[in-house]
This record gives sequence, C-alpha cells and structure tokens, in this order.
Amino acid sequence: MRTRRTYSRRRVMAGADETRKIALTGRRDLDGANSPAEQSARCSGWSQRGVRLMKARQVFIAGLLACAAFSSAASGPDLTQDDAALIRHIKATNEVFAKVLGPCTADTLSRGKAGKFTYSGTCQINPLPDNSDCGSYKVTATGTVDTKTWATVRDLRLALQCSA
Repeated sequence: MRTRRTYSRRRVMAGADETRKIALTGRRDLDGANSPAEQSARCSGWSQRGVRLMKARQVFIAGLLACAAFSSAASGPDLTQDDAALIRHIKATNEVFAKVLGPCTADTLSRGKAGKFTYSGTCQINPLPDNSDCGSYKVTATGTVDTKTWATVRDLRLALQCSA
C-alpha cells in the first residue's frame, strides 16, 4: 500500500532577479542533497523502498510455504476410507500404543456407522518383563474418525495374555 506524502514548500529569494529555489522541507537541502537518514540508508545498501520490498517478499514466501504445508497435510491418507492408514494413525497418536505396547499381530479393524471403528489385535508388552509368562495383551480399541486426517481412540481395553 503506497502512502502519499505531502511536503511543505518554501521559497528562497536570492538577489534582485528573485531566483527561486524550491526545497522539500525535511527531505532535501536547498542543494538537493539527501537528508542524513536517507544518506545512511543508502550507504548501508538498502533504501526504504528496498526494505519494504524485501519484507513483502518474505511475507509472500512465508504464505506460500504455509499453503504448501497445509495442502500436503490435507492431501495425506484419508482415514475415513483407508484402514491401514487408520491403524497407523491410532498406533502413532495414542499414548498407550506408543509407550506401553510393542509390535502387534493379527490386526483387524471394523467400521461402524457415523465414523466409529473397532480395532483388535494382540500386542507385545513393551518392555517385556523378566521371568514372566505373560508377554502380550489382547487389545480392543474403539473410537471415532473425527476428520479425514484425525481419529480418536475413545475406549481401550487390554486383556493380559499368559501362556499358563
């Protein structure tokens, strides 16, 4: 956005022929030299216009990067359709799956109405306790697919599986 600047003008009378010089007060001297602030900006290699253009470019580039990140996240797997992606998502985002349970076998997923799902599988205990005949849990998790990119486990049941 460009702002319009107005400068006060003053006349300088010089001799009988009344030669007029017009100077922009606060902007230039009578000789047309730049103000000290303008000179220091030019000496540093940046004019005020150049600094504004640089900032505008930075904002534009940051906006493009944000749009690209959002579009790539939004274009990820659709949890409402892809069962394998839903299983990966709940194992990665649920704390019990991430911290307590190890690798799982016999993963099954069934879907219900209104975005509800039920996961079942047998998962090893992580870390495996020493001298124990119980090394895994039968896991049953129910939850909802909230959006195309997010699902929440609402109920998690663990049944200890022992060899005896």
